[in-house]
Amino acid sequence: MQQNSQHHAPAIRKPVTIDAKVTSAFSVGDEVFHQKFGKGRVMGIAEDTLTIEFGTGFKTIKAGYVEPIGSAGGDDVPF
Repeated sequence: MQQNSQHHAPAIRKPVTIDAKVTSAFSVGDEVFHQKFGKGRVMGIAEDTLTIEFGTGFKTIKAGYVEPIGSAGGDDVPF
């Protein structure tokens, strides 16, 4: 068995910092539509999660599951 006497130092890698902020398509106060819960108002935003007040109470929902009222057709909501 031959031993390799050449040892390479491990590569030193510096951590990469990405300075990116998540921007939501929604703002507090926006009216939104959810397929099951209907119309609601955004009361809070945490990353991609919205706290929405519906007629039945508050729900915490991922932003991808709601639409702004404008793109959902306003009062003419399809069921």
